[in-house]
Formats: sequence, C-alpha cells, structure tokens
Amino acid sequence: MKNLYLALTFILCTNNVVAQTDTTLSKQDKSRLDSMLNSDEFLSMFDDSARSYFDVSLGFGNGTFSTQNQAVNATGFTNQLVLTPALFYFFKSGFNLGVTGFLTNKSSQLKLYQTGASIGYDFSTKNIATGISYTRYFGDNNTYSGSSIYQNEAFGYLKYTKPFIQPGISIGYANGKYKSADFVSFPFKYRLLNPIRDTTVIVKGIDSTINTTSYFSITLSAEHTFEFENIFTQSDGLTISSIFMLNAGSDKFTENHTNNLFTNRPRLAARLSSKKKIAQANKMQLQSIASSINITYGIGKFYVQPNVYFDYYLPETTGQRFSSIVGLTAGFTF
Repeated sequence: MKNLYLALTFILCTNNVVAQTDTTLSKQDKSRLDSMLNSDEFLSMFDDSARSYFDVSLGFGNGTFSTQNQAVNATGFTNQLVLTPALFYFFKSGFNLGVTGFLTNKSSQLKLYQTGASIGYDFSTKNIATGISYTRYFGDNNTYSGSSIYQNEAFGYLKYTKPFIQPGISIGYANGKYKSADFVSFPFKYRLLNPIRDTTVIVKGIDSTINTTSYFSITLSAEHTFEFENIFTQSDGLTISSIFMLNAGSDKFTENHTNNLFTNRPRLAARLSSKKKIAQANKMQLQSIASSINITYGIGKFYVQPNVYFDYYLPETTGQRFSSIVGLTAGFTF
C-alpha cells in the first residue's frame, strides 16, 4: 500500500511540474509514461497478486492417480489411502513448475510408489480462466504393483467466469504401462484322448500381467463459487465451489499374461492361449455424471482445502458404478 501512495504522489507531482509550463505532455514525456505503464514492476505496485511464490502442501485422500483430472482418478479407483506431498513454484507470468509424491501403505509400510513432475501455464481475465499442464509420472515399473497405472498426463481447461453459473470444459489424456500380480482360480474343461472323455481342471496360481492403458476424457462443467472475507480475522477468507460435471471418454486396455501359470504348462498352453492376451477398447461415449465440492480456507500464508468428488458410471458394467473420492490438503505459500 505504501508503494501505491508513493506511485500516486510521484504521478501527481510530475503533472504539477508540467502544468506550470504547458498543459500538454511532450512526446518524450508521453513515451516515458507509456514505458512506466507497460512495466511489470510498476503495475505490480497496484496488484499485490502479481508476484511469484512457492506453494508447499501435504494432502491425503483415497485412490489418487492424478492431481488434475478426477475423471482419470475415477477410472483407476482402488479406495486406498494416498499421501501427496507437493512443492510448486508459481511465476507471476502464469507458468508453474512442481513435484508431487504419491505414497501409500502397502505391507504395513508407507511407500513412495510414484512421483509426478509437472509444468503448466494458467491465464485469466475478468471473463475467462484457462490453463494447460503436463505431468510425467515416475515409478518402479519393474515391480508388480497396480498402484501406478499412468506415466504421462496432459490436461487443459477453459472456463467462462462472468455469469453466476460458470460453464467450462476440460480435456485430459493419460497413458501408461504397468505390471500386476493377482491370485486366480478358474475351471477349465478339455477332452482327454485315452480313453476319450471330458474332464475339468481347476487352474490356480499367481497371475502376473503386463498391461498398457490409455484414457481420453472430455468434461463439461457448471460451477458456482461463494466467497467470504474477514470471517474470523482481518486476513482470512473462505471459498466454496460446487461443480456439476458430465464426463465423456474413450479408453484402450491390453493385458498380457507372462507368468508360469500360462507358459509352463505344455498340455494347457494351446488351449489357454486365448487367455494370454486380452485387448479391449471403448469408443468415445458419455461415461459418468459427477459432482464435487471444493472448499478453501486461508489465513495469512496458510490454507486448508477439503474436497469430495462423486462419480456415477453410466455404461453397462459388472463393476461398481458409484465411487467417491475424498481428499484434504493443507499448505503454505511464501
């Protein structure tokens, strides 16, 4: 605020000096004034938000695979507790860089199963808000774990912020390769030749697979945000955003069985060949109806953000249609 007063005083004093000799500005004076108005340092005195800053946070939730796209999280939902420490740097130009860790409790140990390195850019005016980001996920793909299923993710959004109900659209793409291992047991019927008879065996064992997956999503949204200031102190604030979403998407999945269950049984190998590789793809379709509530409370440099996401899967499926993802993040900006 002191800088604002100094800037205004400087402008008023300059105008007074010029007014003593001439009522118009010379070309040189106009050039200097235009240069000041175009200077980021000069404009930053009028806008305290025009600054670069660090953001350090710690979040936890269930089934987190992506920090940006909840539609992606719903496709890989496993209902596991995930801790997400993060460090980001936001440039006043709109660019941001950051690192996020993903830790989960497996075998009674808290383990880092993937790390995401992100780069993004956000831009906003009085009427629109838009941004893009790319995240590369690093994990141990040589171990059999279904925790990390994506290695690359791109995300972009566009929102019209002027009306009371703010319409928006977001587009996301994620792909990856991962291993998994699960115990399976299934009956298999085949014919013996001497004597000729049908028999059924129970195939049991650890089924290890190498999987590739990709997911493309388009989300239409309608959002409204309530804002409250000076709730308990002169430096706190609260925002509550409620969002309704329609998620459309397409996906591809390939599963290759690589373990002894299929490769070391010569008599069953040919008959089980159809189970060694499974490939499936779904064309673009309306996949789910979703809603979320995001709350942010900040006081000084500290903030806390609880959020909940509800997703109802629409296409025919034998799996669970309804999923809910709950998260809580706390952090500091400086």
